[in-house]
Amino acid sequence: MAKPQTAVRCHCSDGLRVTGAPPAAFAAPAFSDLAIRPDPDTGFRPSDCVERRFCVTCGSPLYATWAHLPEQIYIPPVILNEATGIAQELRCHSDAVLPRVSMDDGVEKVSASGRETLRRPPGPL
Repeated sequence: MAKPQTAVRCHCSDGLRVTGAPPAAFAAPAFSDLAIRPDPDTGFRPSDCVERRFCVTCGSPLYATWAHLPEQIYIPPVILNEATGIAQELRCHSDAVLPRVSMDDGVEKVSASGRETLRRPPGPL
């Protein structure tokens, strides 16, 4: 797989619940770079703007899509064979960071969803 279009850490409560980790990490590879096996479930929509897919075998989160980011699919990097070396470039919902999580890593921070930043054309990671 090629490097993802973007990679983010998200501090929102939804992302934390799905991944069980503060912060949740997601990478957005190009759709053409994906081969998802086994087939995901039929999906879960916790709201009108997001759809999440999980592995039908083990229940692991496979990916999520957002209505406001129609060209992107977000995958937890730890499930990728090539996860090593994917550098996070944005922290979303940084205003909701848990007290024990360090933010001293030089990564760009936005206090809300980051949708405007994530819509910009992909750059090198």
